[in-house]
Amino acid sequence: MSAREFREFYVKTLGKRAPGVKVEVIGSLELRFSRGELGPWTANLNNAYRAYLQAPDAPDLVLQHYVGTAVDLLEPEMPPSLDNIVILVRTPADFNEIGRLQDEATRPLAADMIEVLAVDRPASFWLPPAEKIAAALGPTRRFGTAPGRTPSH
Repeated sequence: MSAREFREFYVKTLGKRAPGVKVEVIGSLELRFSRGELGPWTANLNNAYRAYLQAPDAPDLVLQHYVGTAVDLLEPEMPPSLDNIVILVRTPADFNEIGRLQDEATRPLAADMIEVLAVDRPASFWLPPAEKIAAALGPTRRFGTAPGRTPSH
């Protein structure tokens, strides 16, 4: 599949999993999408296309994660709770793409690693504002109360 065909396949798959999504092509492997009041979001499909090139016989399997992440963005935010908060272990540099880091929802771990409290969604994570984490867990029990799970999506 060419990059263009892959992009079209992604859009078709996204449309099936998120009815009502509006998609605008802004580059050969870049899209802008929204649904209702949610978005707009930008999807860069370079990593997805590279993954497809490594497994060209399984495009549906490749897109499962990438489209799932977009679908997560098109769903209303899940409020943080004891049932869905997870601890991510990352470096601060991992958040350069996001452009922000919630100081109150992080703490140093070891060397250059940090713990970040996030809401676990089906195919991605959501970094809620620190005040929402505090409201769900209590301001002094955040890290001691969050489940010790570190999912890998």
